[in-house]
Amino acid sequence: MTSHVAKFPSQCYDCRVRLDMQPVSLIPAATFDDAQLAALVNQAYADYYLPIWMEAGQFAQMCNEEDVVRALSVVAVRAGNPVGLALLSRREARGWISAVGVLPEHRRLGIARRMLQYVLQRARDEQLTEVLLEVLEQNQPGKALYNSLGFQPSQELLVLALNTGPAPRSHLPEPVRRDIPGNLLRLYTALHDLPGTWQRALPTLRHRLSRMRGLAFWHEGKIAGYVLYVEQRHNQVIQDLAVLPGHPQRLHWAQTLLKAVHGLRPHAGGYIVNLPAVHPLLPAFTGIGYKIVHRQQEMIWVVPPPS
Repeated sequence: MTSHVAKFPSQCYDCRVRLDMQPVSLIPAATFDDAQLAALVNQAYADYYLPIWMEAGQFAQMCNEEDVVRALSVVAVRAGNPVGLALLSRREARGWISAVGVLPEHRRLGIARRMLQYVLQRARDEQLTEVLLEVLEQNQPGKALYNSLGFQPSQELLVLALNTGPAPRSHLPEPVRRDIPGNLLRLYTALHDLPGTWQRALPTLRHRLSRMRGLAFWHEGKIAGYVLYVEQRHNQVIQDLAVLPGHPQRLHWAQTLLKAVHGLRPHAGGYIVNLPAVHPLLPAFTGIGYKIVHRQQEMIWVVPPPS
């Protein structure tokens, strides 16, 4: 993929001085195509704690699933080249910021702050009531920046992974059966006692219907739980796990559903993103070997009333 981002030699003070003097323009992300924006994400996150790489089609898919509004999102441009990005998603009166990144050689110049101020102003203009984002626990500079802009911690989120080796393939246990993900999502509200984070909320899952597979847990003639997942080359990526609140064996059947998913592809690992640390079904994951690989802080910015 062709790079659209200018670079300068490292350890070049004169180049850095000239770069510092170059003005920054903030341009709606809708001005750029998927290939340009994907390339910008890849370069901005190449040295991040959790490196990201995506193709143009994957970027477009991400924007669709997470309800990114490109007209409200922003790209920072210097000398005609994109050097930073911040995406703003919208669902009714709520917003979510993601993919905040600046190319390494353009950092510590206030570009990230300016991009965030830009999207927060768009949130005000759109009369949103709150804006969310997530930041990795070890990203102290990011947390300091968000705090300085008025974001407050709301909850701890976990990224869990399961590394597995060869194991025998197993059949689905009774009473677990395959089911259509769209049918299962009709029960989303009834089977959850905590709201989903942005990437695991009902609107996101609906956008992923064509990619997901589902298993249902039946109890007394009704579906009392389910697991939704996406099959990737090396992982069963868990999208949602739910069992009826108050069920006397809630945790047991949550774990049974997870075991059933992995029994279908025993050589594959597992992965789930942004599970709240207080989620009641977290022990179902850790009980079969899932480990915490990253901790994130969800933060919230309450949009101030007009002055």
